[in-house]
Amino acid sequence: MPNSQPTRQKPALILFFTLVLIATTHAAENSKYVLSHSLITSASPETIWFLWEDVENWKQFDTLLEYSRLEPGHAFISGAKGVVKAAGAPKTKFELFDVIDGKGFTERLYVPLYQTIDLKRRIEKIDGNQTRFTHEVHFTGRLRFFIHLASARRFKKELPLVMKKLKVIAEAMDNQSVRNNTPHFESVGITKGG
Repeated sequence: MPNSQPTRQKPALILFFTLVLIATTHAAENSKYVLSHSLITSASPETIWFLWEDVENWKQFDTLLEYSRLEPGHAFISGAKGVVKAAGAPKTKFELFDVIDGKGFTERLYVPLYQTIDLKRRIEKIDGNQTRFTHEVHFTGRLRFFIHLASARRFKKELPLVMKKLKVIAEAMDNQSVRNNTPHFESVGITKGG
């Protein structure tokens, strides 16, 4: 009786390699729809986090925003919902995910055609008194190609400018030595909460 073991393994190996090929192609395909920008600052991670956590003041460093706010009663935690309005764009709902206090979070924008854009922000302390903060833009959903096509140029242009402004504000706050555990926007001309 001939040994049927090798014939059974052949389809399994073909299936395995097909799945590996699909997975690596999918990962490479998805990387085309991600923008990332990092800056290093002398501002403390706590100050960067404080600025990110104050949703109503995002417009102070993101000059494209007309307004941003969490829904009433929502704190800056995973599951919190809110709305942003950028110049020339419709009001957009968002939800916070993966909020790790003082480390990072994801703001998921719900855009037309049931697509999403994930804005991932991270902070890390590096050598000496330096902080690296990173902002990634992930275009997701079946129509991500079109959402990327419509939005990526604007994100590529504005993201570095927004981050530079955030860096300037954070460093000014730290340099004013007014944090005392609660930074004060007033030291750099910003009114807390709006």
